[in-house]
Amino acid sequence: MTTQKRSIVDMNTNGLIESLTVLPARQMARRWIRTKGAKVVAQYAGKSVGKTVARTAASPYLLLADAAEFATREFMDRSQEDTQLTQRVSKGVGFGASVGIGAAVGGPIGAGVGVTVWALGEVIEAAWERTAT
Repeated sequence: MTTQKRSIVDMNTNGLIESLTVLPARQMARRWIRTKGAKVVAQYAGKSVGKTVARTAASPYLLLADAAEFATREFMDRSQEDTQLTQRVSKGVGFGASVGIGAAVGGPIGAGVGVTVWALGEVIEAAWERTAT
């Protein structure tokens, strides 16, 4: 019986010594993260997001989405489909291609950039059609 008690005491003592050596390091790490962690994360995340947005928005691959939208519109016009249906389908193809290409180039942030670039193109197209008529 005494050997069991002794081993439990030894294990508790070893655990206490181990926790004393680790605990101050953990406390220092937690204190550093609380005081400076948010600033460091914001600094590096901001740079990373900025680079991803710039890389995706400047990607020439997004022009393929416009080409897909144009090709869909031409194909449906030649098959003499309804004009409104043609516009909806071609815009859907352009939107999907922009999201897919953006995601391929820049991940989830790139998908958001692809949607933004597509929406900006739609706004410019609508403004162009208003001035043309």
